[in-house]
Amino acid sequence: MNTTELTKLIAASGAVFVLLRVVFARPLIKRVINPHRLVWLLTGFGLLAGAITVLQRESPIKGAWAWLVPLKPLISDERTSLNVMFAAFGMSNGIIALILVGYAWLTLARDPGTFHHAKWAKVVRYYTRLRGGIDYSVLIQFNRTSGELPEVVAEGVRKGQVQQKMLELMPSANFAQQLQSWCQLGINMRHKIFPKLDEIMRDINHGNLRRALFDFEHGAVLVELIRIAEQGSTSSHDRYLVAFTLNQAEVNNHRFQEHFELMVKALRGIQSQHQRG
Repeated sequence: MNTTELTKLIAASGAVFVLLRVVFARPLIKRVINPHRLVWLLTGFGLLAGAITVLQRESPIKGAWAWLVPLKPLISDERTSLNVMFAAFGMSNGIIALILVGYAWLTLARDPGTFHHAKWAKVVRYYTRLRGGIDYSVLIQFNRTSGELPEVVAEGVRKGQVQQKMLELMPSANFAQQLQSWCQLGINMRHKIFPKLDEIMRDINHGNLRRALFDFEHGAVLVELIRIAEQGSTSSHDRYLVAFTLNQAEVNNHRFQEHFELMVKALRGIQSQHQRG
């Protein structure tokens, strides 16, 4: 085996990804590849296609797998040409890029920045249905100046996860009633619960409450204002997100909070896009 040529190839490929990590100064898979999966997917296939084209030209024979022949010196004592080394370098990096994209696709949640042109409901459903994390979430709009009731804009539920946990904690409870209770609490949060909490904490001079985590014996509730109507604004609507989980382990390992944060970022990104439009 031509270990010298292989060592050079492996070292060069490793150096590329180390350089990318240094240039971007952030986690490569989570912060660079995951937000741009399609770009990296096309890059990986582009490198593979380019490498195979070069190898086909270098091959002394013709055929579907003729491009493999020029790679033989990499595993023998023969001298590898510069063109073949470049092609092998492109191929190896293309394969690595595709592996990293696949890893991101299988293990990481979709980046919030990719939802700019999506609907509110799509974002809420997506992050709620991720494994673990959130059991139920509701996005609500509330008009602070009118007598209108708060409006449910979007809902998401992980039905199987909720039903399984309900069997452990409250076997006699009804699934539909549980969802209704969560939704009603979400509706009451902004115009009933938050004003009471604001009044209780008025003396500390921190302003009005924007976000709250209620950690219970079984699970938690997270609330955050997504949009706050400013003084003088043409709209008097507040928009807020409420998420629930019955699984205390998901609170302790912070996955509940992480999925909630991703959802909030995605919703704010859509909101910013609407405002620009």
